[in-house]
Amino acid sequence: FFLSLSHLSMSAGNSFNPDEEEFYKVQYEKITDDVPYYLQKTTNFSFLQSQAERDKLKYHPKVRSAINQFWTLLSKNETGKVEKEDYIKLCVRIYKLLIPDFDEEEALKLVEDDWEDNSRGSDALDYALFYDTLFQFADLWSINIDPVEYADF
Repeated sequence: FFLSLSHLSMSAGNSFNPDEEEFYKVQYEKITDDVPYYLQKTTNFSFLQSQAERDKLKYHPKVRSAINQFWTLLSKNETGKVEKEDYIKLCVRIYKLLIPDFDEEEALKLVEDDWEDNSRGSDALDYALFYDTLFQFADLWSINIDPVEYADF
């Protein structure tokens, strides 16, 4: 499973418009036929043993490039930050890709809760906060500690 810009109806030369009808059209891929991706667990690493390795991936060139692509395509306010509304639309889209039995009301509540944590009290996300948010998605949903897998997520 991977999340890429193509899953978010973005393409070279086109800006990200979360209001487009295409924004909510998704594809969901399963790793296996029996277990949806979001229910799969990995035994490849334990949290304590892998924290340093996972932290190194945060600034790996491939991961940075993938996150930067999202950053450049999102609308920013006059101070160069991503507003809550655009953050919510992006995250709901990501949830819809990850969870096959997606419930929009539940996703909106989760995203609102995530906003409180990820914005750290700010009214909009600067680059660093946005970067941390997307890396957290990749870190939580990647099965292996691999820069290509994190970047492809």
